[in-house]
Amino acid sequence: MSIANLSILKKVSLVVVLMGVAAAAIAAVGAQGLSSLGAALKDTGSREEVAREAMDLRVDIIAISRMTYQLALAPEKAADFAAETDKRAGEMLARLPKIASTANATESQLLDKIKGTLDAYFTQIRAMVAVAGSDAGKDPAVMKAELAKALDAQKVVTSAVKEYSTLSATTLTASRDNALAASSFTMLVQIATAAVCIIAGVAVSFVLARRGIVNPIRSLTAVMSDMAAGRRPDSIRGTE
Repeated sequence: MSIANLSILKKVSLVVVLMGVAAAAIAAVGAQGLSSLGAALKDTGSREEVAREAMDLRVDIIAISRMTYQLALAPEKAADFAAETDKRAGEMLARLPKIASTANATESQLLDKIKGTLDAYFTQIRAMVAVAGSDAGKDPAVMKAELAKALDAQKVVTSAVKEYSTLSATTLTASRDNALAASSFTMLVQIATAAVCIIAGVAVSFVLARRGIVNPIRSLTAVMSDMAAGRRPDSIRGTE
């Protein structure tokens, strides 16, 4: 059975179905684009959180460095500094797994390097605390020498963290650019899909309505008008 032989109700229903298919296509493309955009935004958000953790790590290093200066001036508080060192060490090392959550292979290697330098740094600080708690800690020259060792270790840690932060900033920028590109591409595809579906839907609906509904009704009206005027047509289309 051809479309021309369908009832008007079925033809109208077909037009509605075609518009529904067009709407579904637009929705499907939009959902796919939003899913891609959501993944890009999630990655960017995760990397921004990691960047904050890395920044907090650098702040912790500065705080630890300040503590070593204070310890050099007040070695009698060695016990307090020992407890604070253990606390800070635990907090700083606990940041590394969070930072590693978005790390690529190169970033993972840098994080391993940071962990190694942190371990060496805290070992040096604990050695300084041990000296401060002994009789040797009463000698300012000895404490000055221990402070110099701690500061050298701190420079190594800072350098490693700075190296990671530089690379992390690059990957974060790339992630943001990817999110912006995904947003632009999603919008472009959505607009293009909507335009194509709407134009195609309107065109098909117009053709179907004109040829399948309007023209047959006009033909029928013309035949009925001729018959009403007493003119009998030689043939009548669509009698089947």
